[in-house]
Amino acid sequence: MIEAGWFYGDDLFLPQARTDADHENWMSFHRPEVEAHDMLLELFGMRDFWLFGGRMEALGLTFERHPTRPRFVTVKLDQEGLLSGLTTAVSGLTDWIKIDQVVRPEVRDV
Repeated sequence: MIEAGWFYGDDLFLPQARTDADHENWMSFHRPEVEAHDMLLELFGMRDFWLFGGRMEALGLTFERHPTRPRFVTVKLDQEGLLSGLTTAVSGLTDWIKIDQVVRPEVRDV
């Protein structure tokens, strides 16, 4: 979206200092796994539904939320074969989100 010119100038503010409260807030909410979790909950109308997580059985999605700061949230698909169903469900609700169907190994912080 930045490359497309949607955001520029002050909209591109990115706090840099690790001791800066704005930086901590930004890091808490703008990691890819947090964005995916929050967008899918919003898209499927469940933004405020679960406190610590939950499941969407029909799509094979598990939403997890641990009450820490920075936020630790994930959304996981049960198996690769369900990816096309998720893609169809998302594309039926919005043109703004595209699902990358390339399956990558899970990455964990150490």
